[in-house]
Amino acid sequence: MGKQAKRRGKQTEKRLRVRSILQDPPNVDRLTKTLLDMAMRQAAQEQEAQADRDTLVEASHE
Repeated sequence: MGKQAKRRGKQTEKRLRVRSILQDPPNVDRLTKTLLDMAMRQAAQEQEAQADRDTLVEASHE
């Protein structure tokens, strides 16, 4: 037959199996370009939002 499972108490330790997947090292140039693009887009959105707020403040004063 097969191995019989041992009975364990209620406070047993659970074991996890982790399999690692080999990956190529990240392309630093590509990551740098992506991060710069994201930062530039976010800065443009923030600048646009600030301009919209300034327009609303000016309109409310008139």
